[in-house]
Amino acid sequence: MEPSRASRILHGLGPAMPWPERRDVLRSTAGLAAGVLFAVTAGTLSGFAPELIAPLGASALLIFVTPNSPLAQPWSVIVGSAVSVFAGHLALLAVPLPWAGALAVALAVLLMVGARALHPPGGAVALLSAIEGVEHDPWDLLAPMLVLLAAVIAAGMLWARLTGRHYPLRDTSEVGAVQRLGLKPGQLQALLVRFRQGANLGAADLARLVAAATDEAARHRFRALTCGDVMSSPPIAARPGERLPQLVARFRGNAIKSLPVVDSDGRPLGVIQPGEIIAALTSADPGRRHQTAAQLMRADIAKVPADLPVGALLHALADDGPQIVGVMEGPRMVGVITRTNVITLLLHHDEDWEVSDVEDRPRARLDEGRSSPEAKA
Repeated sequence: MEPSRASRILHGLGPAMPWPERRDVLRSTAGLAAGVLFAVTAGTLSGFAPELIAPLGASALLIFVTPNSPLAQPWSVIVGSAVSVFAGHLALLAVPLPWAGALAVALAVLLMVGARALHPPGGAVALLSAIEGVEHDPWDLLAPMLVLLAAVIAAGMLWARLTGRHYPLRDTSEVGAVQRLGLKPGQLQALLVRFRQGANLGAADLARLVAAATDEAARHRFRALTCGDVMSSPPIAARPGERLPQLVARFRGNAIKSLPVVDSDGRPLGVIQPGEIIAALTSADPGRRHQTAAQLMRADIAKVPADLPVGALLHALADDGPQIVGVMEGPRMVGVITRTNVITLLLHHDEDWEVSDVEDRPRARLDEGRSSPEAKA
């Protein structure tokens, strides 16, 4: 039953924020109290104006509670507050109070947006500046305010470092999610502008959210399929004692990109990549051409249980991670999953598959992709 208009209105008037984690609340409020205490102490020593306490508290709340918001970044805090001081005085020169108060807030927003330094407490600063401007020079308000803000920003940086958070904003070059999405920072910024979210979210955090949502969607979409359902089985594998010519023949005969090495009981020991084969074949040392699989392999093959939902594996194979993953039943490797398997799954997976279909339709579809040698890679 579709909700009525009244219920939609009432719903819209309710809380919009999800419940935060208790640890985050305690961490933020403790840092906020410490930051304000530090800033007020610094301001007292410099002879600050008491009326600056209100906008300072609002700025500190943004810095400590929403440190990832563009509104809370040092540039926004300092520049946004500074231009707001002058907005108040300019408004007072143009019109008398109380009109100057309204004009000051509007002018402050225009100046902050123009400087790409939107900071909500700037509205309070502009209003305060218009009221106090009757008796004070703008520099009398600006100098102590900058001292207070610099102190609270420094406290915010220190607190973020101590608690494992990021302040100032994350740099997109340091976030792996940006590379995963294949989008440039400028393209992420354009999306934020397009959806009018530039004041609420940074490009790096947008990338992290989209990447996390993609992973969650994959887990949900393929929740009925396990790694055992999509693996290539039996796995093409070598024994530890096989020598280079035999290994070359396996690569050539099966068009594979990775060759697992297993013992006589099917337990995985490692994996051989084509690079190891090429290095041995082109080496000036003739002894390398007689190396065995045990000498050439890397003992770092990734392993997953056969009953693991395949959605949990998509992220690892999509990144620059393993080319091949061994699927285990107990200590024995019963199959492998490669990027080819994942591509086949994505191409042939139907949204309307049901859990009851897993034993028949998904297996049949995936077997179509295994008919070629490359599907075994």
